[in-house]
Amino acid sequence: HIPGTIQPHGYLLVADAKRGQVRHVSENIGELLACSSGDLLGKTLDSSLLAPLLPKELLGRLAQISLETFPVHLSTLKLPDISLDLIAHANKG
Repeated sequence: HIPGTIQPHGYLLVADAKRGQVRHVSENIGELLACSSGDLLGKTLDSSLLAPLLPKELLGRLAQISLETFPVHLSTLKLPDISLDLIAHANKG
């Protein structure tokens, strides 16, 4: 709700749509994964580091979504300690 920020209970992952390469992540995303946020930069969305957040079936669904349908709720992901709503947005392609 505040430009340039995310809510404290949220996590952000920005990827290049054409290459599927991670360009930016929120610092707190390391709370969800067994790596630091910096370890994700430059990785592709199908990287094993992102497998807990982006299972292959979600990646396939993301590839099929038209840019006109964004934002779109992809799934609710249930991890051991948290449930996450995965929402995709497109910005300037």
